[in-house]
Amino acid sequence: MSDRVWIVPEPRPDLEREIAGRHGLSRAAARILAARGLAAAAEIEEYLAPSPSGWPDPILLPGVLEAVERLARAKERGETVLVFGDYDVDGVTGTALLVSVFRAVGINAVWRIPDRLSEGYGLQSSSLEAVQRSGASVVVTVDNGIGATEAVSAAAGLGIDVIVTDHHEIPRAGPPARAAAILHPSLPERPWPQGVALAGVGVAYVLARAVIDRFGGAFPHGPLLDLVALGTVADMAPLTGWNRVLVREGLARIASGDRLGVRALVKAAGCDKRPITAGVVGFYLGPRINAGGRIGTAGTSLELLLEEDEAKAAAFAATLDGLNRERQAMEEEIVQDAVGMVEEWSELPGAIVLGSEEWHPGVIGIGAARVAERFHRPTLLLSLSNGAGKGSARSIPGFDLYGALCECADLLDKFGGHRYAAGVTLRTERVPALAGRLSEIALREMGEDGFLRRLKIDAALSADEISLDFASEIERFAPFGVGNPEPVLVLRNAVVLSTSVLKEKHVKFWVEAGSRRLGGIAWKFAPRAAELARGARVDLAFTCGINEWNGSRNVQLELKDVKAAGRGD
Repeated sequence: MSDRVWIVPEPRPDLEREIAGRHGLSRAAARILAARGLAAAAEIEEYLAPSPSGWPDPILLPGVLEAVERLARAKERGETVLVFGDYDVDGVTGTALLVSVFRAVGINAVWRIPDRLSEGYGLQSSSLEAVQRSGASVVVTVDNGIGATEAVSAAAGLGIDVIVTDHHEIPRAGPPARAAAILHPSLPERPWPQGVALAGVGVAYVLARAVIDRFGGAFPHGPLLDLVALGTVADMAPLTGWNRVLVREGLARIASGDRLGVRALVKAAGCDKRPITAGVVGFYLGPRINAGGRIGTAGTSLELLLEEDEAKAAAFAATLDGLNRERQAMEEEIVQDAVGMVEEWSELPGAIVLGSEEWHPGVIGIGAARVAERFHRPTLLLSLSNGAGKGSARSIPGFDLYGALCECADLLDKFGGHRYAAGVTLRTERVPALAGRLSEIALREMGEDGFLRRLKIDAALSADEISLDFASEIERFAPFGVGNPEPVLVLRNAVVLSTSVLKEKHVKFWVEAGSRRLGGIAWKFAPRAAELARGARVDLAFTCGINEWNGSRNVQLELKDVKAAGRGD
């Protein structure tokens, strides 16, 4: 039985009619745009056909000029520049991007990504010994560094200049004062005019463009966008504004197969015969790149992205594919353990905090996301060892996770992240106090109705409006993700004709509404299959796609929720 509240917008028929006529869209597609607040002609044209032609001058990002000047001196003097990245997809792709650009313009560039287990996240004072061994006199961070005040100061004392490129929340104490340059889209004194939504790889791309403009002549920007798309989607950055433009262009680059490593990864993931979408990146490619840093070494993922030999690229991709299978097994065990613990409680707290000595620290972040989704509570999972806990937290809509952790700073040794995801380190004896305080904050901030599960509907449709042409119109709204979700639609008073359970997990179904018969799939819906019993009258919430099989193309409903007819309002 559904526990979601469907939020269905009020129809705006006059605006819908105007949009449809002006832009050559069906009334159903126009209804979606109207519900999303898109009305102005220029705004809708940009949404339907986003163009990279108006990309802002990179020097508008604070710190870019200082960074380029320092890199110019490094190039002239033959200094070594070390790109210091992070072990997730955002950090790995941003590192690969800068290393490839620096080398292409004649800068002597090397790279380093810390080991997740032995070194932890970001540039630290303990990292500087490795920096010195590399011979680097300049460090450029990627997707980290905004909170590395101590490490940046220590580096400066050793004569090493640090250029910080990051997008994470700026600590309340402020950014590192002794950095040679700081590139961050939301520095309070002069934020970048294009907004604060860039992922770490997006910030790296801005620097790369400035470097290319200074040194690269005709070096093209376009081939870098596959890396930008991978990191932006995997880091769940909002797919709005320039992020949407970059990802749209980048997905086309991935599909073209220009980069050997990405092409090998697409094949290893079994995606070489399907359209490359943000969903493919998020569910297939991103997890494989992440697997290196989670349970192997992130260097494998970086080597894959930089590799120019086809056989070696295939070998790296195969290694990551195998690591991803191992990660999936570990993740399943963690989720089962965590769910079992929660189900023993008499009532749900405001936030879920759990720890175990058996949980791999590289996998708990994904586990936290699944537990948060299952119970609709902010969730922190901790890997406990030697009296300390290293944890990953994931939020739910409406809750500022980073802000909550700021209120718990006295209990934490270290923390960082943003409103949706964060990492923490603390002493084991402080875990109960943290659990209690986080729960109190969540209850306070979310309020009485904050924990209700809500499903935002874009439009109610009649069965006659659901067609291949309409599904093709929906594809023009892509790429889909945070900030630009795939439209969720409602079909009311449909009669279930048949259902079948696939692999004991999923449900395939057919419904009839009016004179139309429509087929669909409900992923992981087997426990609720009885709600789609033959003959049942139902309201369906779904996304609309195209299923291609054996040369034929058909509309396919992808079920998000179902209610008895008349209750889906």
